[in-house]
Amino acid sequence: MSRGAERIIVRELGVADAAANTRAERLYDFFGFRQFGLEPDAFFLDGRYCAKQHRQLILDSFQHHE
Repeated sequence: MSRGAERIIVRELGVADAAANTRAERLYDFFGFRQFGLEPDAFFLDGRYCAKQHRQLILDSFQHHE
């Protein structure tokens, strides 16, 4: 690596979606995202309040190379 260059290492990914969005839930579950938080009444959609799910995917294949 050249001097002064920076390396960006991504160790986890995060997403948030409407708790009522079952299609998104299935997709995130399929790829290994796990819910770590639920925010009740986070936003107003189609005339009602909806909860927001917070999910993360830990990239366990992380390896550090110099």
